[in-house]
Amino acid sequence: MAKKPRKTNEKSGGGKLKKIIVVIVAVVILLGGGGAAAYFTGALDQVLGITDVDIVKEVPKQELALARPVYHDLPEFVADLRVTNDSRPPFLKLQLTVQIAEMDLPVLIEREPKIIDRVQRLLRNQTRLDLTGAEGSERLRADIVIIMNQTLDPAQVHNVLFRQMVLQ
Repeated sequence: MAKKPRKTNEKSGGGKLKKIIVVIVAVVILLGGGGAAAYFTGALDQVLGITDVDIVKEVPKQELALARPVYHDLPEFVADLRVTNDSRPPFLKLQLTVQIAEMDLPVLIEREPKIIDRVQRLLRNQTRLDLTGAEGSERLRADIVIIMNQTLDPAQVHNVLFRQMVLQ
C-alpha cells in the first residue's frame, strides 16, 4: 500500500510571514513614537548636543512717550431714526465727548465736519430697536469709534463718551 502524500498547509507559510511583518511594523511604530516622545520632552537634548537657547533676548527698557489724553466735545447730534411700524418717527439726541491724544487734537478739529457727517449718516440708518439697552449703546459707541478712527487715520481715538443720549 502506498502512502498518501501529506497535504501541506500552504497558508501556514503565509501566516508566518504576516506575523513577522506585523511584529516588525509594531516595533518600528513603538521605536518611532518613543523616539519622538524622548525628543519632544527634551530627554535627547544632551545626546543630540542641543543646548538651551534664549529665544527671548533681553530688550533694553525704554520709556514710551505717551501723549497726554485730552477731551473734546462734539456738537450735539439730533437725528431722525429709520422708521419702522411706529406711528411717529423716532429721533435721537446725542452728545459726545471724544478722548484723544493731545498731539492728535488738531487733526480731530480739522476733520470734525467729516466726522459729524458720517456719524449723522450712521444715526439716520439706525432703528429704535438697534439703540435700546446697554448692548445697543455699546454697539453705537463701537461704530462711532470705527468711523472716527477711519476719518482720523493715522491718528486714533482713545474713547468715545456719551454725555447724553435721549431716544424718543
